[in-house]
Amino acid sequence: MLDEPTTGMDVSSRQTFWGAMRRQADEGRTVLFATHYLEEADEIADRVIVLHRGRVLADGTSAEIKARAGARRITFDLEGAADRGALEALPHLTSLTVSHAGSGSTVRIQSQDADATVHALYGLGLYPRNLEVSGLGLEQAFIAITRRGGGPMTTLIKLEILRALRNKKFMFFSVIYPPALYLIIAGGADSKPLPGTGLNMGLYYMVSMAAFGAMTAVLLGNSERIAKEREQGWVRQLRLTALPGRGYVAAKIAAAATVSLPSILLVMIVAAAVKGVRLEAWQWIAIAVGTWLGSFVFAALGVAIGYLASGDAVRRSPCSASSPWPSSAACGCR
Repeated sequence: MLDEPTTGMDVSSRQTFWGAMRRQADEGRTVLFATHYLEEADEIADRVIVLHRGRVLADGTSAEIKARAGARRITFDLEGAADRGALEALPHLTSLTVSHAGSGSTVRIQSQDADATVHALYGLGLYPRNLEVSGLGLEQAFIAITRRGGGPMTTLIKLEILRALRNKKFMFFSVIYPPALYLIIAGGADSKPLPGTGLNMGLYYMVSMAAFGAMTAVLLGNSERIAKEREQGWVRQLRLTALPGRGYVAAKIAAAATVSLPSILLVMIVAAAVKGVRLEAWQWIAIAVGTWLGSFVFAALGVAIGYLASGDAVRRSPCSASSPWPSSAACGCR
């Protein structure tokens, strides 16, 4: 396994090195190397594997990788200044670069359908000179393929959801504890309606425990994890990446929402199966969706608390998921 083997080599040394590696391959040995010099990979490698954020996005010969990118490159010159707005309106365009030199312009286009793009180009009344249509180089193909794989924000959201689902303690207090608490509180209650409401205890506490579970997941779970990550310097490290400012907040809210919805549904299932709660279909949907959407407000509040409070302060909260026995009364959900 060779990692960036030609870094720092001059031209002759690089040619000698790859000649030796080619002889090794001709003798039946496999030479595996990682490189950011994609021109070398294009010229030397019999097989190319594109890795992006720990995932294999493409695997094949250099020609197959470039074909998989799907786009072709169109290059031409125009007299005078190019009308960028008109060029951006060309069909099947994926990228456009215009450079000016002297009294003319050089245009470089990537298109998913080069024939249609060139036809539309002449339809604009333009007369390109030195028109050239070619396939993408391996570097352009790599950029096109990895761009489809999702940006840093998508990756962080997936990571946060997986982290939440793997946290057994958090999952217990966010998903299992609310329906268990519902059975403890409403298990021995009769089916008589509450005075002045027309609601029985089973239905009343079903809504209460569903809200409690959602709030525990999005408010307390978020605030504690963010406070801990801020103290450990993880948030500061993320600022050095290409992640947009909203990405961290969106990832935390998405992860919390993923956990809170099962909690809501599980409480409702237990209420229907054990306490015999019966509602119209639209009422079940309204309660579930309304509670879930309302939890997003608490998720944003959890982010704010995580940024403002210390980890110890959040963990000492009586309704923190880290406390030995979170109290629904202390959380205001009784």
